[in-house]
Amino acid sequence: FNNREYFGSASRSFLTLVQVATMSQWGDIARRVVLVYPVASLFFLYFVLATGHGLVTCVAANIVQAALHSVRMDEARREAEEREERRVVGDKILTLLRRADSAGDGFVQAA
Repeated sequence: FNNREYFGSASRSFLTLVQVATMSQWGDIARRVVLVYPVASLFFLYFVLATGHGLVTCVAANIVQAALHSVRMDEARREAEEREERRVVGDKILTLLRRADSAGDGFVQAA
C-alpha cells in the first residue's frame, strides 16, 4: 500500500475523503488502508456513516425547503385570487345598490 498515493498531500487527502464521503470507489481505498492499518476500519466506518447521514440530511432539507416554498407560493396565489373575487363581488353589490337607490340620496327605498 502506497499511502502517498491517497494521503501524500492535503489535496490528495481531501480528494480521497471526498471519494469516501460520496462512496465513489471508497471500497478500494478502505481495503488497501485497512490491510495495512486495521484500526483505520473504525475511522472509515464512522466517516462513511457520518458523511452519509449528513448528505442524506442535506438532500432531505432541500426537498422540504422546496416543498415549503411551493406551499407558500400556492397560499399567496390563493389569497390573491380570493381578494380579487371579493373585490368583484363587492363591485357587483355596489352597482346593484346604486341602481336600487332611485332618489340618489344613498338610501334604498322599500317598494
